[in-house]
Amino acid sequence: MDATYQRIGATQPLRAGEAARPQVRLDLKTQRRLLATSLLVLDSLMLVASASAAYLIRFQVPLPLFRDVLPRLEYYLPMVGGMILLWLGLFVWSGLYDEQNLLGGTREYALVFNACTTGTLLIVFGTFLVEAPVSRGLLVLTWLFTSLFVGSARFVFRRVI
Repeated sequence: MDATYQRIGATQPLRAGEAARPQVRLDLKTQRRLLATSLLVLDSLMLVASASAAYLIRFQVPLPLFRDVLPRLEYYLPMVGGMILLWLGLFVWSGLYDEQNLLGGTREYALVFNACTTGTLLIVFGTFLVEAPVSRGLLVLTWLFTSLFVGSARFVFRRVI
């Protein structure tokens, strides 16, 4: 067969005009590390998105459930950064990036929900201890969105890979 139409070591011949691409195969350990790192980045993005959505809905959408207050972004921004670090730490601690839990089906979603709930309870407890004036509505919305966004993102990510 003509060398322009077949790659060395390839199982399928190249079509006319197709450039030869080297096949890169990663070992299983590297694949799992890449998967865990990708999930960590995805979770971080979803935590930022959930905190942003909760802030916008709590302070920008006029719902009768919430009292009108003047939002102070400079107050909530550092707190949200700490909350995200807390949640990521809880995700690591709960085993969401461990090999046996990667792509673990319903168990993975239960771990996400438990870590989000534990993080929210720790935040509520911490704000109580330091007597920080934090919107309860913001905390509830953040918990809901965190559980929903992280769980949904992992579900979609699983379908994509």
